[in-house]
Amino acid sequence: SVFDCTVSFIHFDHSSSSFTGYLVETSHKPSSSTDTQGLWFDRCTFASQGYNLYSAKGLNLDQSTIISVIGCKFLGLLRPIDGQNSAGGSYSNVVTVFKCQFYDNVGYPINYPGQQWTVQDCNMQASHDGAARVCFSVNAAPFISLKFVNCSAYDATAAGTSLFNLGTGSGLSIEGGLYGGRSDLGTSTFIATTGAITGASCRTAKP
Repeated sequence: SVFDCTVSFIHFDHSSSSFTGYLVETSHKPSSSTDTQGLWFDRCTFASQGYNLYSAKGLNLDQSTIISVIGCKFLGLLRPIDGQNSAGGSYSNVVTVFKCQFYDNVGYPINYPGQQWTVQDCNMQASHDGAARVCFSVNAAPFISLKFVNCSAYDATAAGTSLFNLGTGSGLSIEGGLYGGRSDLGTSTFIATTGAITGASCRTAKP
């Protein structure tokens, strides 16, 4: 657990052909009841580009609050950002992901968001399989207040996928941005849900 810490201009990678863990994990130890709070990642790079491409996961923000990820790059990862534990019963609250770039990753850039997540001005280039993806929350605890502002996910070469694949939640807001694929390769779903989502809105950017 850490409190009020800033990490700037650090390149996180690994040099093991068998590494499959997270590059950064904020979960507190079982013997501690103190959350990680006020952690900033400023223009860092999280990558799995060397010995075992697509094996590592990026950030695990389970059991943490007030996290900011600003101007960072996520490259060649299995999952770039994870929030609350995918089995449910956990939390990851007040998270801001701002002006980040996601390129050539496997799966979704944003996974298992908790409460009050804002993803703004981020660019999600096509995943390793060529699909455009943004957020995944199925099989996690319900999200509350999940906002995407002026993000982009496009130029996909794979069809039959969902940009947003969401489970139960409330307060979904998608404002502005550019989302799409290639119609000549078939269609993809903008939002797929496996549970009820209340209080959802999708609109163009504010003037």
